[in-house]
Parts: sequence; C-alpha cells; structure tokens
Amino acid sequence: MNVDFDGQANDDPAPATCSGVANFTESGAYWNGIHGLGNASSIAASGLRTADGNVSPVNLSIETRSGNANINFDHYAEDPSPNLYPALVKDYFYLFNKDTIDIEISGLRPGKTYGLSVYGRVAFGWQLGFNGLSLACSSDGDRYFFKEPNDAQGNNDGRAVTYAHLKADEHGKIAGSMYTDNGEPMVIYGLQLWGSICQNGLVVLIK
Repeated sequence: MNVDFDGQANDDPAPATCSGVANFTESGAYWNGIHGLGNASSIAASGLRTADGNVSPVNLSIETRSGNANINFDHYAEDPSPNLYPALVKDYFYLFNKDTIDIEISGLRPGKTYGLSVYGRVAFGWQLGFNGLSLACSSDGDRYFFKEPNDAQGNNDGRAVTYAHLKADEHGKIAGSMYTDNGEPMVIYGLQLWGSICQNGLVVLIK
C-alpha cells in the first residue's frame, strides 16, 4: 500500500501524484494521494487502496500534538533532482522545529506483522517511533531520503527508513509519532506499508 503526500492540489477528486514501485518492486504502482493546500492540524484518509488499486479497510490518520504545530503542505517549483524518485518527492508536508505528530494506521489484521517505509528529508535531530522502537535519523541534504539511522534494529539503504516487523494490536492498529528538535524543517514525502490486508467483500455460509 503506497501513500504520497501531495502539497500542491486540493482538487476533488484529486489527481494521482505519483506512480511506480519506489522502494519495493512488489508493492505495485497505485499510490493513494493525500492532498492538502496550506496547513492543517490533522490529516485523515479512509479506505486506502492497495498497490493493485483495490479498496481496503485500512485508514490513515495524522494529528499534531505539540503547541501550535501545523502540518504544512508544499511542493518544489522545479523538478526535485537529483533523486531516485522525483515524482514522489516533488510534493510533501513538513513540520517545524520541536513540532510532534502522531500517526495511526488502522483497519489492519489484529496480531499480524507489517512492514513500513517512510520517505523524507531532514537534518540531524529527527525522531521516528513505531510500536516502541524509536530511530534517530538524518539525511544527506536537500531532496534526499533519510539515511544512517543509529539504531541497529532499523533498516536503511539510503532511500527510506524501514520498519520490517510492526505488529498490529488487538484492534488492528499500528501507532507511531515523529518530531524534529533541529532548526531545519522535517519533510515527509510519502510511505509504503506491506503485509496481509483484508479485502472488503461478502462471505456467505450455507449449511
């Protein structure tokens, strides 16, 4: 399941902003566009589509926690190159110094294990945590993905910060948060989730 944060459109229905497989070739080409203009205190999207385009019961919510924090949408006026995935990084949302957001992914299968990759950019001082595992990360400059997390339990290849074993709780939820305590804004381009997703449908038992 692929999500692209689009900071340059508020169309209804909004256009797709990204296509392709990005970090994981098995993830498919369909991307859910989370569209915004200006700033907001929260983001919510329900019935996210899987990588093959099918509607799922999975929902995503992002809310600001600290002070006067805002989720600020924006985009690059010019092509964001050099970068491995220019379409993905062209638009984004960002947070300022010491702002914190809470992230919840719901509608998953309780007790099942999922993988999550987060794409973004920031200077030193960025913190991302899911299910109690926190990573302190940095990037190698403007328009590049995170790299070099300092926690051996996290995985990174210079394209995204990846959690490989996140278990959904008894309610089918994965919860996390992120913040930066550096003077540079924290920029988030998108994310990818993979694992077992229940498809909407009808089951009939005949006895």
